[in-house]
Order: sequence, then C-alpha cells, then structure tokens
Amino acid sequence: MSVRLIRVRVTHDGRAVEDLIFDTPPTLAKLAATAGPAAFVVSVQWPDGPLEAEPAAESALAE
Repeated sequence: MSVRLIRVRVTHDGRAVEDLIFDTPPTLAKLAATAGPAAFVVSVQWPDGPLEAEPAAESALAE
C-alpha cells in the first residue's frame, strides 16, 4: 500500500502560503489546531484515486 498524502495550502496574511501535509483527511478541528483558527484555506490537493490500498497492490500482497 502506498502512502497518499493530502496537501492543504493555507495563508495567514493573504501573501505567504504554508503547505500542511496529512496522511489522512484532516477534520476541521485538526486543521484549525495545526494551522491556527485565523488561517484561510487556499487549496486542497487530494491524491488521484481512492485513499485505500490500490487494487493492484492488494492482489500483489495476496500472491
């Protein structure tokens, strides 16, 4: 199973951005605790496909 990271880009001042990396989808509470309650979310980058193990990886493990 490969790790599929989720990148959330936030800003506090509207100019500088900070990338926060999560290995599971963050809750709003976790995002606020990590970025701060005054942060604005600029973008969220999800991995392509499902967050679970890929079917090819599962069949390779079964062999």
